[in-house]
Amino acid sequence: DEAYRFGSCTACSVRERGELYAEHISELAGVLAPLGIRPGIWGDMVLASPESLKALSRETVVWDWKYMTGADGPFDSTDFLLGKGFEVILCSAARSSQDGPFTPNIRIHFPNIAGIARKVCGSRLLGHCVTDWSLRLNPIRAGLPLLELPRRVDENPDLSLRELEERVSNEYFGIPDGLEAARLISLCDNRVRIFSGIQWNGLKDSAFPPSGYLRHWIQEWVRTEEPFWSGRD
Repeated sequence: DEAYRFGSCTACSVRERGELYAEHISELAGVLAPLGIRPGIWGDMVLASPESLKALSRETVVWDWKYMTGADGPFDSTDFLLGKGFEVILCSAARSSQDGPFTPNIRIHFPNIAGIARKVCGSRLLGHCVTDWSLRLNPIRAGLPLLELPRRVDENPDLSLRELEERVSNEYFGIPDGLEAARLISLCDNRVRIFSGIQWNGLKDSAFPPSGYLRHWIQEWVRTEEPFWSGRD
């Protein structure tokens, strides 16, 4: 996934990116198939070049990642891939680059996971994968309620999203206002990730920030009286 630079060399740039991608994946699949291994790919690159789908074997499982999709979708890409004859695993996220250093942003991840879990129930989809990226951003235990969601959705199909959020959050935090506590903590401005020394730039690396970076943001917070969390009413 995220193969943004492929096809950029002199030899490859004269060809269609979708054609190059399908050729490469098909070659790899040809090695795996005799070993009884079914190939799987992330869906972002084939969706960016839909013409590549023509050359891909329908034995290829497409993992369609939709980390910002809300409770009601849209799931256009998923339905498109199913319509093209592929088996699809729909992927949500319990942790991603949208998070701060304390907890995952449940205002994004809760409806995302619950919505995808509901989409998968009773569908032709092969399954649901709850991904958990950016593990260095915040403690893995902080995301445990999110990992519970697909099972809870399956067991309680008639509960509203709000009821699911309250039940899981209250049980996890052990207090009546567990959901509001979780929401407040998760709204922390992700710029303060600098205090954890990683992902200050939102990228998947731990390079050192430039000189004066932390001073700049502290001065901005003081100047604007902006809190360390966003989304205030």
